[in-house]
Amino acid sequence: MATHGPKGAVAIGAAIAHAWVSLNGGPRITGGALTKDSSATTLLLPAELLVPPGVVVPVAFGLATRSTPGERTFALEVSAADIGVVQPGNPLFDVVVLPAPRHAFPLATRFGTYADATLAGSWSNFPNPFTPSREVTTFAYYLSLPARVSLAIWTPRGERVATLLERADRPGGFQQSDTWDGKNGAGQRVMNGVYIAELTVESEGRTERVRRKVAVVR
Repeated sequence: MATHGPKGAVAIGAAIAHAWVSLNGGPRITGGALTKDSSATTLLLPAELLVPPGVVVPVAFGLATRSTPGERTFALEVSAADIGVVQPGNPLFDVVVLPAPRHAFPLATRFGTYADATLAGSWSNFPNPFTPSREVTTFAYYLSLPARVSLAIWTPRGERVATLLERADRPGGFQQSDTWDGKNGAGQRVMNGVYIAELTVESEGRTERVRRKVAVVR
């Protein structure tokens, strides 16, 4: 597995505290803790895994990011060569490593960025820009306390396009369940361009408001 920052490859430990793997939906097998200059991690199964001929064994891979990263923006990439298999010795029974359906190696994530645990520092959306005919954009933000949240989309001229939330109750913590499908209040897909997403948070008698640009492309 490789880790990339905006300027090129970085040590995997700069962003990741440890990695884990799970077979067939079973319990996680966690690797050892990484230091910030670790360039590789190895996950070993507790026992030999026997794969019968013609049987597919799903393997899920995950990671835990650092609370104090050495690299704030990064992406991950996994190639077939990163997954080591002890072959049975007979070419007729070779175990082949394949990506999930409709995917191809190398598997790569988008760039992610660590955000501050504040409303202003965490307020973001992804993807941005986005294409409504293929996807929705997801809004992410951090609430220090439970709050009532309103979320609206505006044009740069101040015309309301859509109201996504109206004083909806949200628990404290990181939020990433609110989305926009690129449609206006009448259910029509909006035109290409830049829009303004306005988030209003009411909690314990205080109101905080943040805005960001959201680009729609086709």
